[in-house]
Amino acid sequence: MIEAGTDARTLRRRADGVFVVVEDVRDGETGTTTWRVASAHGPLTADLLADRPVEERLRPHWSVTWAVPVDAEGAPVRPRTHPVVHAPTPSDEPLGVPALLIASFPLDPTRRHAAAAR
Repeated sequence: MIEAGTDARTLRRRADGVFVVVEDVRDGETGTTTWRVASAHGPLTADLLADRPVEERLRPHWSVTWAVPVDAEGAPVRPRTHPVVHAPTPSDEPLGVPALLIASFPLDPTRRHAAAAR
């Protein structure tokens, strides 16, 4: 549950075959969004983390999730989010496809852009 002041919001996630269904209850109203999701993860080597901040060195793994909302027939629809990379929070990096990308990209010190490649 997410609470902001006197407002309460409840988010529930459940699997439904190949889809993920998110129920969003706010002020007694329920909204439901169905997503098609693909995820992957793996380890990072110490040399890739050597010059990264402590918080990144403490998580020596990567992850990426692509999510696309779908309609009742399972056809893709445009997400209602801003078309930016989520790393994992929204960044200023534009995303040129109609999907949601959530990944553990290394960020620059402002935490708004992906870090420059070494």
